[in-house]
Amino acid sequence: MYEDAPTPPERPFVPVTLHALVAAILAERATLAAGDAPTGMAIACGALGALAVLALVAHRAGREMPAFVAPVLSAAAAGALASLVLLACEASAAEALGAVPVSSWGFRALADATQNDYGWRCKAEASCAGQPSAVVWLELPEEVSAGQVVHGVGRFATGDDGEWAARMRMQGVVGTVRIVRVGDAPWASGPLGALARVRAEVVGRISPASSEERGLMAGIVCGSKAGLAGSPLEDDCASCGAAHLIAVSGSHLSLISALLGSALLATGLSHRARDVLLASVTGAFVAFCGVPASAVRSWAMSLAATGSWALGRRSHALSSACAVSCLMCLTMPSCAGDVGFMLSVASVVGISAFAPYAAYALDAAFRVRRLRGVPKRLRRRVASLGRSARSAVAVTLVAQLATMPITVPLFGRLSLVAPLANLVLGPLFTLSLASGLVASLASLVPVLGAPAVSAG
Repeated sequence: MYEDAPTPPERPFVPVTLHALVAAILAERATLAAGDAPTGMAIACGALGALAVLALVAHRAGREMPAFVAPVLSAAAAGALASLVLLACEASAAEALGAVPVSSWGFRALADATQNDYGWRCKAEASCAGQPSAVVWLELPEEVSAGQVVHGVGRFATGDDGEWAARMRMQGVVGTVRIVRVGDAPWASGPLGALARVRAEVVGRISPASSEERGLMAGIVCGSKAGLAGSPLEDDCASCGAAHLIAVSGSHLSLISALLGSALLATGLSHRARDVLLASVTGAFVAFCGVPASAVRSWAMSLAATGSWALGRRSHALSSACAVSCLMCLTMPSCAGDVGFMLSVASVVGISAFAPYAAYALDAAFRVRRLRGVPKRLRRRVASLGRSARSAVAVTLVAQLATMPITVPLFGRLSLVAPLANLVLGPLFTLSLASGLVASLASLVPVLGAPAVSAG
């Protein structure tokens, strides 16, 4: 028996928002890397001027401009102007940090601190009454968790004019604060602070520093990488192209939505009520894991898809990804310098556009040619497993090729075993995340804490 011949995929629809997204990112990265107003103003004025000239020429000639020209030039101008606003805010915040003693500020950790040769380090949001807030690198002599507000004695320094300073500007970071003596570190107030306390409690019960396995569990379930930082397991994950499995992103949200959605089907709730509950739970998970930009993009994409269904429109993954990503870049220009966000966007765009082609090519090249003497039901099962495996390999290959222009220059490595590694690790990741979530929730119950974590 032969497998059915694969059907060529339809040509993908490329939304105009993809062109706008690329233009916005390039304009923002150029403006933020330069770090001065003239560059941003030149990009913005040049884009708007080109748009006006093209519109005038098209009007005189009685023709319309191509559909993508206006969005591209408008996005470039908007991205440059948004970056100028960010640079002005960074300059104002850096001036305030230099003028007011560090002890007067509070520094809310945006991620778990990781240890290095000189102490602990993390990104933090600096705030002081009557002063503009700012994002800084926080160096301190003891460990802190995401959500803690550090007060202490220290000093602030801006970066030099080199490559490191440009990278900090692109990430929205104004400088480095070195705390030499920590005063207190209470939890932030409000819902985010409450979630941060729960997360710290769960991470503490997992105890990621006790073993690499516990560190992996904390990374998959809670987005905490402190336990794996610098470990051989972290290097192994990076080498085999599986680092994305321990970074909270769309795969986590998709799995949580699938598991919770299946459970909600038995409740008798309406479709709208289930959608609201799923959006609330996945949003809470994103906040629980520290609101990483890549996870926010994935969550916003799910909201866009749900909204499309509610309005009676067909959901389109590539359009949703580009629209959400473009909006995030224009409202938060530092996203253009966030490596995790850029990798997430590149992989989603690549998969949405080219994964069907890759799957078709693999189906045509490696489909099962003949299965003699095998029962009909088993033949169908083997054929289905073959298609699923080839589809998974195709997704991994496309994601790797799409992110290669970012990962190779930045990390200097290219994994040749990533497709096979992800094919094997994919089901294990699903099992690990599902069991880890259940174990983490059970760990908050005093009697079940230790046994639940050990079982997870």
